[in-house]
Amino acid sequence: SLLADATSPDISFQFTVGEISTRYGLPVYPSSAGLFIAATDEKAGLDNIYYSINDKEEKPYAGRIKGLRRNKQHTVKLRAVDVLGNESVSQVSFYIDK
Repeated sequence: SLLADATSPDISFQFTVGEISTRYGLPVYPSSAGLFIAATDEKAGLDNIYYSINDKEEKPYAGRIKGLRRNKQHTVKLRAVDVLGNESVSQVSFYIDK
C-alpha cells in the first residue's frame, strides 16, 4: 500500500538544566548546560535530525550538544527529515553564563 504523507516531523528540544536568568529577552543557562533535540513523525517515520550552532556547518545530531562557549549568545538551528523527505526547521536562541 502507498503512504501519502505531506506532514513534516515535529521538532522539540530540552536543556539539561533550567534557565538561571534572562539577558536581552533570551534565556541564560549555566555553563554546564547541554541541549537535547528530538523529533517525531507519526506517519512515515523519522529519517534524521541535523543541527548547526551559530551558522556553522550543519551536523547530524548524535546526542547531547555540550561544550557551548561561555558568556556568549548561541543560536542553534534544527532540521528534521522524515523517510519521505518532508522537512521541518526550528531554532532556539539563548545565552550561556560565564
